[in-house]
Parts: sequence; structure tokens; C-alpha cells
Amino acid sequence: MSATDPMVDEFFIEALSLLDEAEDGLICYEKGEATEESYNCIYRAFHSVKGGAGMFEVTDLQGHLHHLENLFGKVKELGEIPTDLIDYFLKGVDAARDRMKTGELNFSNKTFAELMGQEDDSTT
Repeated sequence: MSATDPMVDEFFIEALSLLDEAEDGLICYEKGEATEESYNCIYRAFHSVKGGAGMFEVTDLQGHLHHLENLFGKVKELGEIPTDLIDYFLKGVDAARDRMKTGELNFSNKTFAELMGQEDDSTT
């Protein structure tokens, strides 16, 4: 499918809305007001955008959201999301938005261990 395909444009509109919901959920975490529903909303947004990107062969966006989704799945085990991770996910959401608007994806993927190491370094 071409990048100017009306169906891709429609997907981007829906994806931007889902990313707005994910951002709202992340802000709830940042404020300490997150619930199980917040977690589910964020995870569902990442999963849905990833799936749509795959369906429309927007592979860089699909890979990006796959990365965020996998990391976010690991976060549930922590119970609470450290501020550094919230910031990372918010930047990931912004990068996905930028990709849909500009066609370029600029984001530095980090592993869960790297992110947790950064958190450990900032507390010592």
C-alpha cells in the first residue's frame, strides 16, 4: 500500500487517537493516579497501532510499537513505573506521532535492562 493510500491515512487518524489515549494513561502514571484500566488502555493502544501498522506494511512503525508494547508488558511486573520509564514511553509515543506526520521515525530503542540500569544509576 502506498503512503498516500486513503486507508493508510484513515489508519493514521485512528492511530493518533489511540496514541492520545496511551499518553493520557501514561500521564496518570506520572501523577500517581494510574489504575488497572490505565495500564490496559496503554497496552491496548500500543498493540492496536502495532497491528494496524503491520496490516498496512508500515514496518518501521510496527517495529517501534512492538518494542514499546513488549517493554510495557514487562512494566506490569514492577507494579509502579519509574519516572524514567514513563518519560521513555512518552517519547516513544511522540516518535510514533512524528512518524505518521513526517514519515521519519527517530527513536533510540533501549532494552528493559538498559532502562532499569539508568533508573538504578539515578538513585545512587
